[in-house]
Amino acid sequence: HVVQTVTLDSLDGIDLIKLDTEGNELKCLQGMPKTLEKRPTILFECTENGEEIFAFMRKLGYRIASINDKNQTVTPVTSPAGKDIWTLNYLATYGA
Repeated sequence: HVVQTVTLDSLDGIDLIKLDTEGNELKCLQGMPKTLEKRPTILFECTENGEEIFAFMRKLGYRIASINDKNQTVTPVTSPAGKDIWTLNYLATYGA
């Protein structure tokens, strides 16, 4: 099947992104500078490149919280939780 693709930067009105690209999250984030200028909320999985992803997001002014599926909690964090299966998902919001 042939599938037409577009970049997020070619779209308007994006305010929420769910990013789960099996270890390619940092590359995806780096590839959408125009979208990130609009400061969308981002839900992302982080199993690889965690420190680099967090540094990239913090540089843009994002706050990050871990989403713990087991305890059903959202907790502000400054670094990734590692390989803890219950805290691989994060919420990034812009601002203080």
